[in-house]
Amino acid sequence: MERHLDRLPDLHADVLDSMPNDTGGGGGTPVSGTKPPRLPVNLEAAEVAGQIEHDIRYWVNLVAETRGLNGPVRPSVTDRCVWLSGHVAWLSASDHAAEVKAVLAELVGRAFRVISPMRRPIQLGPHPGCDGTLRATVTDADGRHPAQIWCDGCTLEVGTKDWWSFGVVYGKAAAEDSRELASSTSTASA
Repeated sequence: MERHLDRLPDLHADVLDSMPNDTGGGGGTPVSGTKPPRLPVNLEAAEVAGQIEHDIRYWVNLVAETRGLNGPVRPSVTDRCVWLSGHVAWLSASDHAAEVKAVLAELVGRAFRVISPMRRPIQLGPHPGCDGTLRATVTDADGRHPAQIWCDGCTLEVGTKDWWSFGVVYGKAAAEDSRELASSTSTASA
């Protein structure tokens, strides 16, 4: 949750930056059979930006009301995410933990799809020893969002310089998990 809350303010700003759409129209009289000019706004970006604002506001309100607290003074996405970061331990222990985690992961993925459709996170597989899923992103063209592997269930983050050594460790752990699963399956069926 913390990782997503740390990322969302910057991703939200990038989504907002991607909202203006180049209409590409010359402004002349349309000729029969030509496509109408596009709207001067990226509707998907507008929808994702609004969803980020809505969901973050919802979770702030839920935590504040349930715990009898005041939310952040300023209503920006950044301030709300910072405020929620201070309540991650409570959220993680609450009945809402799985839902919050899923919503935040979805918002991050949708933001990446709008900002850089080629850079959306790729699911790698289960993280051995954790109930999370390993995901990876590659560097975008301007390098503003670095390539990394991370787990959505714990604090694991692996930069590109460590990908090879992580792959070796991950491969061994995944093989061990597979052996344990096969052993428990054959024992249970006997």
